[in-house]
Amino acid sequence: MHQLYPRRCNMTPCPVTSLRFRTREAAEYLRVSESALAKWRMWGHPPAYRKLGRVVVYDQADLDAWLESCRRTSTSEPEPQWQRKPR
Repeated sequence: MHQLYPRRCNMTPCPVTSLRFRTREAAEYLRVSESALAKWRMWGHPPAYRKLGRVVVYDQADLDAWLESCRRTSTSEPEPQWQRKPR
């Protein structure tokens, strides 16, 4: 039998470790506006995202990590640099 493509070994699919959200879904997950996410992307602020052609997607693991980085136990703790308002 003639094969056009060589047979590949070890082609087991990678397990899905986290969900991926489009901007609207990510905004709902984070409880922020889609506009806020768009502005943060434009300014280079977290959370991390991927660009698949024209589609922006966020990994749930990245959103969770970003949420964890925002955790504070006291109002006297400094804000992350990206959260500080320009003067």
